[in-house]
Amino acid sequence: RGVRCAASASSAVGDGGGGRLLAFSPLAMVVRDKPHFGHDAAFAQRRSAGVFDGVGGWVYDGVDPGHFTRALANACAQIAQHAHSEGGGRGECPRAVLRAAVRAVDEQDTERALMGTCTATVASFTSRTELAVANLGDSGFAVLRGARVTFKSDEQQHDFNFPFQLGTDSADLPSHAARVAHRVRVGDVVIAGSDGLFDNVPLDDVARVVAQRA
Repeated sequence: RGVRCAASASSAVGDGGGGRLLAFSPLAMVVRDKPHFGHDAAFAQRRSAGVFDGVGGWVYDGVDPGHFTRALANACAQIAQHAHSEGGGRGECPRAVLRAAVRAVDEQDTERALMGTCTATVASFTSRTELAVANLGDSGFAVLRGARVTFKSDEQQHDFNFPFQLGTDSADLPSHAARVAHRVRVGDVVIAGSDGLFDNVPLDDVARVVAQRA
């Protein structure tokens, strides 16, 4: 489940046409055809993308965490798109997107019907060469250049199998998300994924497959 979700959120970096701001290549956005996967969800736009890994343990309480996960992913997508439109084509600060999305979901859920928690990784191009990422939990992202891994984000864990997470009864907040600013260039491939990918598939293998298909 995690592997499928993470792979679907992979995107190649293009120049956006005419040497303008870097952009996630629409050709790589297979996530658009299937924006959620069980308890997980993802979104991808020209300037922003995100992966949200629903915590499956909620099912033992009779709760489908996928409802909360999808609501948060949808809110992030809408806020990121609005910021892109209002900001002259540049992406919004990912942690600000995450903070606004959590607030929006909370305000819309007046009857507190949405229960569950999820990790979150939100990435945006904020300049010609910079990819900004807010990463909360054990999801994350990697940057591939050819068959080489140039960067991999760190996980946030309270304890073994207890990642930072947003949602019901969680003390974790968007402000706890690790902020990363990483320089990228045309042709790089950004992999945003859950632990289902990064815990089970060596990144060197992922890089080789991507390089073969490039």
